[in-house]
Amino acid sequence: MEESLFKMRILIFGAKGQLGREFCHYFNNIKVNYKAYNISNCNISNYRQIESAIIDFMPNIIINCSAYNLVDVAETNTYEAYYTNAIGPTHLAILCNKYNCKLVHYSTDYVFDGSKEDFYDEKDTPNPLNIYGFSKLLGENQVKLISDDYLIFRLSWVYGEGSPNTFLSKLKQWSLNTRSLKIVDDEISIPTSVRTIVKITMESIKHNLTGLYHLTNSGKASRWEWATLLNNIANLNLEISRAKSADFNLPAKRPLFSAMSNQNISDILKINIADWQIELVDYYKSL
Repeated sequence: MEESLFKMRILIFGAKGQLGREFCHYFNNIKVNYKAYNISNCNISNYRQIESAIIDFMPNIIINCSAYNLVDVAETNTYEAYYTNAIGPTHLAILCNKYNCKLVHYSTDYVFDGSKEDFYDEKDTPNPLNIYGFSKLLGENQVKLISDDYLIFRLSWVYGEGSPNTFLSKLKQWSLNTRSLKIVDDEISIPTSVRTIVKITMESIKHNLTGLYHLTNSGKASRWEWATLLNNIANLNLEISRAKSADFNLPAKRPLFSAMSNQNISDILKINIADWQIELVDYYKSL
């Protein structure tokens, strides 16, 4: 990383989530000057708390890893979903302008409805199917509308350490109670590691990029394919059979195909982003 990175002061919100933890781990390793907050000591839906944190540290980059991502619960807990995913980023955008900070914010593939049935790029029109997707779309629109200097990355099927809500954590928990599972094979997207996200984010900052980009590993997968590979990697010895989304009466409707193309960011940074299967195996070997 360039010498200029070591002159940066980076403020992280959402430090206890999968992505926030990976940023902290990365910054500790390369000795970047950063400070990290989680919801217990700074809630991004609270304008005064955010401003106090900014004044205290005076960063030149803010990375927002905070998110309300309980997709089904959001259908009834609408207030919290919108305050975290939309109002919080609005506060950050306003304050980043006020204190001359670059804002890095993360959105989701769930802003799309899946009707395209092909890889979504940044020019495609969003049309969320659920409250979670609507709240994330509103958040990214507010950042674009307000912020003078921003990076927005749409992510999909993020995995990493530090959360009981991760797909691997769920598989491990289910394996304690059963030997057989049914996983849907008609939901298609791209499992993406926090390691990939941090790497591409920092390369984008180094190249002073602005705007909205799709940030995923390469390829595509069904949830069944993802679960099958995780089962093998973690030696869970589960019997995983195929199912359909219609078999589960979940509160939130999900897009059946929400895989996004990472071609744009790959071309700009002149890099090749690893295939999801290669990255998944390599990531868990590294833990």
